[in-house]
Amino acid sequence: MRHPLEPSGDVMSTTLPLISAATAGVLILLQSILMLATGTKRVKHKQLLGDGGQEDLLRAVRRHGNLAENAAIFVISLALLEMIGTGAPIVAALAVVFVAARLSHALGLSFANTRNVWRVVGASLTALCGLAVGGLLLWRVCPFFAGV
Repeated sequence: MRHPLEPSGDVMSTTLPLISAATAGVLILLQSILMLATGTKRVKHKQLLGDGGQEDLLRAVRRHGNLAENAAIFVISLALLEMIGTGAPIVAALAVVFVAARLSHALGLSFANTRNVWRVVGASLTALCGLAVGGLLLWRVCPFFAGV
């Protein structure tokens, strides 16, 4: 019996990762907005590097940086999951939850008191999405290597 990820015939069919592409589009827009917000704070405080001890600038830098730290690996992994034939509803659900998580986290870092439900929910859902995508990737590809 052929493994579902093995090529059929001479050509392996590839699914275009359209959900992942849409997710990347949303996340790059969010990244750009956060970058511009950080730049505005830098101009306001005349601080080109670092945060200069300005709490609002520190939060802006972390909103921008935290998205950058998490979004790229998620989108790449989501695209791989989509390309190996994982069902669109699963991929779309993971994408929606991840984007909502990143919005929640950014909102949570917008308040002076950063210990708030928005930040906790955002960070928790981001971690759960990463665990889900990583686990699904391994679950889908490990059987392929069992016969190697």
